[in-house]
Amino acid sequence: MTVQEFIIDLRHKTKLERVGYWLQSIFIAVSSIFCIVYVNIKTDKLGNKIPISVTYILLCLLAISIFSISQLLTKYRITTVLNNKSPNIKYADIIAAFARLPVILKEESGNYMTYIYQKNKSVNYEIDLVYDETQICFIVIRYGVNYGGPIDFGKATKLRNMITNELKLI
Repeated sequence: MTVQEFIIDLRHKTKLERVGYWLQSIFIAVSSIFCIVYVNIKTDKLGNKIPISVTYILLCLLAISIFSISQLLTKYRITTVLNNKSPNIKYADIIAAFARLPVILKEESGNYMTYIYQKNKSVNYEIDLVYDETQICFIVIRYGVNYGGPIDFGKATKLRNMITNELKLI
């Protein structure tokens, strides 16, 4: 499998999930903006006093949706580590690097590997990896209860950095 085939396969694999998260995040952001404007305009015209806490709750909802959108920008990022070793040596080095991490090999075919990193019983991270003559490319995707959601509070990034550090050592 080439790196381009890996990218295309990954896009097809996560297409429904990505579209769902984007629609969910944008819908919540737009609806919270609409509700904030509606509540603040209608209370002035009708003279009703809606508690300010409603506006604060809606602002918190807007902040969460904006944070979710910012997380989605990096959730499906493919990380590349340059390595000019031969494929056989690179394969042995990858196996040795992942042996030092708490991961389980799920699938292996040619130069494509899938690992599972289990943080706890309900949250798993899937690590898809492909390598060629010049580079090692991988992605970390969170799966678990309802497939993780768009926000993981940086845990996938920490795992990505840990894997990058291990692969740079080889």
